[in-house]
Amino acid sequence: MIEELSQCMNQVTGPTYFIENFVYVQHPTKGRVPFKLYPYQYELCDVYHNYRNSIAMVSRQMGKSVLASAYLLWFAMFNPDSTILIAAHKYLGAQEIMQRLRFAYESVPDHIRCGVTSYNKGSVEFDNGSRVIAQTTTENTGRGMSISCVRTDKSIVTVRDKETDEIKKSTIRELIKLSNEERIEKNKDLSKDVALTKNTKYEVLTIKGFKDFGGITVALKSCVLLTTKKYQIECTPDHEFFSIDGNCWKSCDKLLIGENIRTECGSDTITGILETETHAVSDLINVQDTQSFIANGIDVHNCAYLDEFAFVRPTIAREFWTSLSPTLSTGGKVIITSTPNQDDNQFAELWFGSQKTIDEYGNEQDIGANGFKGYLATWESHPERDEEWARVEFEKIGSDRFKREHLCEFVSYTETLISGAKLLQLEHEQPIRKTGQVRWYEPIKDKKIYTITLDPSMGTGGDYSAIQVLELPSLKQVAEWRHNKTRIEDQLKVLKSIAIEIQETAPKSEIYWTVENNSIGEACLVAIREQDEETFPGTFMHDPKRKSTGIKRKGYNTTNQNKLEACAKLKHLVENDRISIKSKSLIHELKYFIAKGNSYSACAGETDDLVMSLLVNIRMSQHISQWEEGLENMMDYRFSDDEEFDNEPMPVIV
Repeated sequence: MIEELSQCMNQVTGPTYFIENFVYVQHPTKGRVPFKLYPYQYELCDVYHNYRNSIAMVSRQMGKSVLASAYLLWFAMFNPDSTILIAAHKYLGAQEIMQRLRFAYESVPDHIRCGVTSYNKGSVEFDNGSRVIAQTTTENTGRGMSISCVRTDKSIVTVRDKETDEIKKSTIRELIKLSNEERIEKNKDLSKDVALTKNTKYEVLTIKGFKDFGGITVALKSCVLLTTKKYQIECTPDHEFFSIDGNCWKSCDKLLIGENIRTECGSDTITGILETETHAVSDLINVQDTQSFIANGIDVHNCAYLDEFAFVRPTIAREFWTSLSPTLSTGGKVIITSTPNQDDNQFAELWFGSQKTIDEYGNEQDIGANGFKGYLATWESHPERDEEWARVEFEKIGSDRFKREHLCEFVSYTETLISGAKLLQLEHEQPIRKTGQVRWYEPIKDKKIYTITLDPSMGTGGDYSAIQVLELPSLKQVAEWRHNKTRIEDQLKVLKSIAIEIQETAPKSEIYWTVENNSIGEACLVAIREQDEETFPGTFMHDPKRKSTGIKRKGYNTTNQNKLEACAKLKHLVENDRISIKSKSLIHELKYFIAKGNSYSACAGETDDLVMSLLVNIRMSQHISQWEEGLENMMDYRFSDDEEFDNEPMPVIV
């Protein structure tokens, strides 16, 4: 018994020895059976155990959750005072993993298993001080468990404004005020951890240049002062720095005087580490690619199991990862497993980062640029599956589902308007220039036709207003604008400024513009009258007169029927490469523009304002193609029976 316990406690071979000798699992047909690892599970267990951050993309029904449950049980029992968070996209999923962990625990003999002090469905606490907690993935999951930071008012970082490209140095306290003035005012009590998320304005200087970051975390902690020959910084004892001598990240309390750490100027030698006082401290979290940033000239770094992370609602996933990052920065371990879904959510971002294993010198690294070790296992890794199994499964679930669930390709799980395969092929381009908040993707050319559409909003911070500009007959996306705090009058001024710029740059071009007149659109029509429609360059377009009602109304009214027709046309244009979409934001919205009932709209937590503006533009372009010379075949469109034009050379202008 002592020998068996000793083998389980071995920190190198202990996990696999423990699992194969003492863990039982519930087989769907055979019942309670010993857990005998497949070859791929040995590899995956090795990744779980030997890498601080691991992300596994594994096909369905491969036993990944069972393996994770067994490994986490071993970790809790043989690593005292550990806190393990199990988070899944649904609470039932987290409970299922916890149930497997409890089943495995109950199968372990008494001389091996640890005693428990609390034992229920949502958590297990062991008498060695370790605990396992199961939660659903929310914005706040994991927040407050621990945090390691640098001093808020003494740590200077270099940031770049993403809109103006202005570069400036700022303390993190000043950056908090610049980034999120309102929210920091509400959280003056720094004795509680506060996450200031959704940084959209700045990039921070890192060892690899300027990178985006998720937000700023604030807390009140005991600090130490670390000094080098050139620099000094105050931080929590567990904050990490990159040791040149050890070629790894080390917490401050494990660094030695005389040791060399990485700075913005290369290597520098530590000359002192002294305890100071309690101060407000902060961390820049979820820094793109590097998970570190330059503070006071020094490169500073900023255990959980996440199941099916790709299926967490995108906005929640990013908030969750932002709230969890400070916990992981203390040296914890994170294990993420999932089958893929969209290719631009938080899971995909972490996965693609794990695949960037070539450094700037061309050397192959064992882990990705974001510090994650990636592991891939498709259906072929399962020893009990063969080509016949794959053929039957392919026929049963179809091509897209088979690619996603068994080949681990990033094909959307939901029924999107545009096919999942096509969405994966869409690639965005960077704007060639910006005028204010308007992003331009194509130069303005003479003798072209330009269509401009506005989907208005109240401008109070809720829904977004959006403008799309297309060039005809090429159907290229020329420009785009979106904002949620611009008044209706100012939304029209943005539209007008775009039209004026096109007119002044290409005086021989033709301009057509319109607004959606549903609900808030009525206020938009009033504002147009007040600003004088005649001052807007180009032609104000309206819905064609409907033969059934004879009603004419300014702007474009969206009904369920004409929305579906526009959706069908947009689907045809995109999937047949007839339209050129270049905006990253628009492509993102298309990936979450899904079927709901008998229509399409954004999935929960996402927006579709850019798509809706584009749909109105598509409808207007269809109408223009009926009478503009040279555009006859642009759309290949036929109007429905209840939407007929009067026999006039130009559309009716009210």
